[in-house]
Amino acid sequence: MLVGSAVLAVVAATSSATIVAPSPQPSALGAPGGLTTRPAAPVDFHYDLHTFRGPGDATAVVAAVAVPVRELRRERHDGEVRYRFDIRFVLADTAEQRVIDTIDSVYVGVPRPLARRHLLHTAIELQAEPSSTIQQRIIVTDAARPGYGSLEQSDFEIPDYTGTELMLSDIAFGLPGSPGGWTRRNVTLALLPTSQFPESAFDLYYEIYNLPPGRGYETELAIE
Repeated sequence: MLVGSAVLAVVAATSSATIVAPSPQPSALGAPGGLTTRPAAPVDFHYDLHTFRGPGDATAVVAAVAVPVRELRRERHDGEVRYRFDIRFVLADTAEQRVIDTIDSVYVGVPRPLARRHLLHTAIELQAEPSSTIQQRIIVTDAARPGYGSLEQSDFEIPDYTGTELMLSDIAFGLPGSPGGWTRRNVTLALLPTSQFPESAFDLYYEIYNLPPGRGYETELAIE
């Protein structure tokens, strides 16, 4: 079975915004399942979920998460200004009583404070069995202020990409030219939630499954 993928650069209206790519660090989140106590204050964040064919019968579920700088306490360390936040990503199958989760920490160090509107972003991934009875949960906490955080959750269907018919993955948006980010096959993409894209160039990433070898194809995308 052939897997096809493509990255398209699309240019919209011109503008500019500074997006800082995060660096993963060891996590210090609390117990699985969410914030351990009522948060002292919320941390607003944005996210999108994308699905792709995973190993074996699994589906890869990728969360693109962005946190505005204004939501985080800035710290000074070794002559730098730094911002830190922690993420927990949970997928709970309510029918099978099965829960999988992963945690990550994001650290950004810069010479000078960032503007409050700037976004810090990352991607976090889980491999899960296809299911229509999933509740997804994302918890973001300010690593510099214990007890500051927010939880977002909703029902979520994990599609099955194991069939033999022609299939298309979700479409993910990325910032072009970023040195790091989420890596899939031989492509590295700085994923950003769709609602938070600046009016500038961006990449689109998607995968085509079960395209017969040597068969040409055409993709038509409409962006509004």
